[in-house]
Amino acid sequence: MIETITLGNFEQETVLSDDCIMLSLPEGPDVGAMTLYTVFPGITVMYNDFHTDRCATRFSYASQMISIDHCREGRIEWERPDGRFCYLGERDLQLSADVTHIGTYGFPTGHYHGITILFELEQAREGLRPFQDTFSIDLDQIYRRFCQQGDDFILRGDDGIEHLFAELYVVQGTLRMSYLRLKVLELLLYLSRLDMDLSQQPHSYFQRSLVEKVRCIRQELCSTPNQYVTLSELAERYQVSESAMKRCFRAMYGDSIYSFLKKYRLQTSQTLLRSTDLNITEVAVEVGYENTSKYIAAFKKQFGITPAKYRSSQTTK
Repeated sequence: MIETITLGNFEQETVLSDDCIMLSLPEGPDVGAMTLYTVFPGITVMYNDFHTDRCATRFSYASQMISIDHCREGRIEWERPDGRFCYLGERDLQLSADVTHIGTYGFPTGHYHGITILFELEQAREGLRPFQDTFSIDLDQIYRRFCQQGDDFILRGDDGIEHLFAELYVVQGTLRMSYLRLKVLELLLYLSRLDMDLSQQPHSYFQRSLVEKVRCIRQELCSTPNQYVTLSELAERYQVSESAMKRCFRAMYGDSIYSFLKKYRLQTSQTLLRSTDLNITEVAVEVGYENTSKYIAAFKKQFGITPAKYRSSQTTK
């Protein structure tokens, strides 16, 4: 049975079975849920699904932990004890030894979907003992290798990890628990055999001052989609280096500044096509396209349909 956990914003707890509970945000504009499965003693697989900008958590453990996070979609942001910010994006994996999760986690893109696997080492050692000889899994060796140095270990877009986790997102039905157990063992075996120089793995941490400026840059871009601005002008206006601004923006929002702005403009134009009587040329101008033909071509490339056909399809619904 899963023990009761208090998690900040989470007020609703639903017991789905002896081995599964769901923690949900209270009813309101923000939607979020964490579905927890106890797959072995001391080992919990947690599915995270959020449509919100941020969520407060408050839980801690008395003994050593390994927390493994995989991001399927969206992005998650957290502040380290030293005040630096870190980001996990699509296909990224993180290993952490934090025993306390007290604070606010952000979702810069407004949504996040991923899996967390928690190992409470003292109990997990006993839970995995029957498989020790067959799988040669050493939790303490994994802890020493990935977690003991103090920094979070992040693996960016590893194909082996992606294949392993992709199957976890689709398993359903009566075989779920058995499948989760097998995949946890496979993950531990994969990490045990992972051949790489951890000292060469890049870490992307960003100071709060830079993060706050990049948030302001995004807000400016979204509030004035019809305005043209260069990267050098943005960097000068917010007094940051252009390279740091670009790296931080991509880490936070998963895209370059220009690519993000192009997608936002086209998405905004969809709203205008649905909700206003502006003609195609006027819509193009509203979202920063002086050339209507270029706007139509960009819209079709992004959505596979012309603006006129898109508007027609929406009015007939």
